[in-house]
Amino acid sequence: MKGVCTYFPRLEWELGDVNYAMVMEQLQNKIAERETDFCEVIAYSEESALEIIDREVMSNERQLLILTDSSRMAQHCADWQIPYGVVLCKGNQQDSFPQGAYCMESLLDVDYEYLERIYQRGKELPWIIAETERLIIREITKEDVPRLYELYADEEITRYMESLLPTLQEEEEYTKNYIRNVYQFYGYGIWVLIEKTSGELIGRAGLEYHDDFDGLELGFMLGKKYWHKGYAYEACRAVLAYGREELEQKYYRALVHVQNAASQKLCERLGFEECGRVDLSGICHIDYRKCEE
Repeated sequence: MKGVCTYFPRLEWELGDVNYAMVMEQLQNKIAERETDFCEVIAYSEESALEIIDREVMSNERQLLILTDSSRMAQHCADWQIPYGVVLCKGNQQDSFPQGAYCMESLLDVDYEYLERIYQRGKELPWIIAETERLIIREITKEDVPRLYELYADEEITRYMESLLPTLQEEEEYTKNYIRNVYQFYGYGIWVLIEKTSGELIGRAGLEYHDDFDGLELGFMLGKKYWHKGYAYEACRAVLAYGREELEQKYYRALVHVQNAASQKLCERLGFEECGRVDLSGICHIDYRKCEE
């Protein structure tokens, strides 16, 4: 993200000159700390504002994030695949914004990291969720799918979990829909694990929502080559910390095949407790639960 460009015809009127100037100065200072350009669009009409935005986007090689309270500007950005965020105010309460728009109730609470994530989502770039001593945990991309087939090719990986879809094309389409429908809707999901030293994708871990549980379910998978090296524990600890600190979630579960001793030990090491048994498609799983205080 090279810069942030704002267009707030309604917010300026609502806040008044003094308060609006204060809010914009705070936003500009947050952006300046990251050496990111800032441009405030002041125009007499929506048409001229759209023209200014388009010129700014082109001059910055389309690496701009647009912040606006205008539904027309938001729709323009959505149509041309320009990353944007919507600031809500009294003047646009009755307006209709594009589906999936990122909406903010106040600019005062917005930080640079949040703006960067809106930009990444608009550009279909994966979010980096967490980093550990040896791992980068990030969202999956379609380009990761062939590597997953390499990991899942080992029969020991699929002994206790479902395999991937039959064809690469099907799995890539599933991944594309997962990014759009899970990451973009919930803001979390199952992520990939990248070993820092090699840059290799070595497994997956993450959190998912299920209707039958008032919390999030922890899932994990590690390529056989990377077993017994502490990677799964390292990754799952970071995932649970993210859930606690970023998602403000306290309750977790993990469903582990009754014969999967290694995963049972991992759950117990992570502080999960066995709460019963669950039948999944005719296969018995241990239902582990954990409460993060």
